[in-house]
Amino acid sequence: MDSIDQLIAGLAEQAEARRAGRPGVAEAQIERACRRMQAAGYWPAKGAEEAYRALATWLATVAAGQATRGLLLWGEPGRGKTFFLSRFCLAARTVRALQIAELYQEWGRAKVLTWLEQDILDVVPDDYYRLTLDDLGAEPTGKRFGETTEILADVIDQRYREWQRRGWGGATFFSTNLAPPELADRYGERTTSRLAEMAAAIHLDGPDWRME
Repeated sequence: MDSIDQLIAGLAEQAEARRAGRPGVAEAQIERACRRMQAAGYWPAKGAEEAYRALATWLATVAAGQATRGLLLWGEPGRGKTFFLSRFCLAARTVRALQIAELYQEWGRAKVLTWLEQDILDVVPDDYYRLTLDDLGAEPTGKRFGETTEILADVIDQRYREWQRRGWGGATFFSTNLAPPELADRYGERTTSRLAEMAAAIHLDGPDWRME
């Protein structure tokens, strides 16, 4: 097993291990989270019950005030990643990876990163520093004046520092169609390692919702 495989093998298990020793949530809390998900139209897909329970457990930790990290949802298209993020992850802003890549071409790296971390409010709501980043990996490699860069790797590094400063208050919620090995190939070991540290990783499997 090479170094990248060692890094990403069992990404979800690594995320769970980092919570060891912290207070857990009771079964009743998980059941309440399941009912909340179902009330919003998010039902378990056939064959994806384990992932559904993992989502409910994570949501229960948020409701109990125990959440410390964001969320990384990965899996093939049509598994409900964006739906879950839009309904259950409290963040002031949602941006798509493609939008960031396009802004990089127009503005350049420094302005994009400044735009993402700007603080322009006199009264800052609780979710202001949290961010949802949708469809990570779907963006093209950034190109500007002949320079090629993975601008999303820079964004992830920025979000990692925000999380280090603010904890749950600076959490980031990601969705991606890329499997962990593909994330490591795309953004490098350092960035992928930071993703594993700052976000609980849950693999959404089962059938394509759009095909049912």
